[in-house]
Amino acid sequence: MNSEVIAIIMASYNGDPFYKKSIDSVLNQSYKKFVLFIIDDGSSKKTKDLLTKISNKDKRIHLYFKENGGPFSARNYGLNKAKNFRFIAFIDQDDYWFPAKLEKQIFQHLSICIPLSFTKLRKFKTIDDQEVLSKEMPLKNMVDVDDISAYNPIALSTVMIDKKVVKNMYFINSLSSDYYMWTYIIKNYGPAFLIDEDLCRYRLHHNNLSGNKFKAVLRYLLYQFRHNKFNGFKIIRNFLIYAYVGIRGR
Repeated sequence: MNSEVIAIIMASYNGDPFYKKSIDSVLNQSYKKFVLFIIDDGSSKKTKDLLTKISNKDKRIHLYFKENGGPFSARNYGLNKAKNFRFIAFIDQDDYWFPAKLEKQIFQHLSICIPLSFTKLRKFKTIDDQEVLSKEMPLKNMVDVDDISAYNPIALSTVMIDKKVVKNMYFINSLSSDYYMWTYIIKNYGPAFLIDEDLCRYRLHHNNLSGNKFKAVLRYLLYQFRHNKFNGFKIIRNFLIYAYVGIRGR
């Protein structure tokens, strides 16, 4: 197992306007021991040609094409390709990192044995070619079972996982497959730890704004009903926490 080389997984689907900034933010990391697995999930020929051109410029990029199966399927494909790597990180095709992101996280993981770390981030949208940032989200330094049961403070593009601790993991076909993954890890392997620095940007655009607000509430309520056994008090309490955090983070 590659003990200090980080496998980074990016699920790709027709993200042409955003690839360069996202991929460049990976290639420009201060920590250089990594491999970037780009899993294209049935994009157009134009997108495939663009990704092929980008990947040919850097040997650290490993590009794979598969039939469309959804983001969870592409990420699982990436996990299979990265099965011999100890450390796994994820980045969405329209997000980007600051240069110290991997270095800060790998230092934490090599210092203490933890299953999962995540960083702070700021959401942004582009208006007149300028990035407009959201408010900073309030986050705890450690996320345990009670925290993750109330709401999901862990964004996919901020995560690093140590497979020396986490023995089995995969994404399920769900509206919130990453939420289920973090919940599984925290319940079975211990709390997630925050790297208390803003090291990631999460892009807001028409594909993840209005339509996904309804989906986010729906998947949250489904999760609460399934895991809290129709306990009305817990469902209401957790929904109020979820709503408060959502309002603070806008």
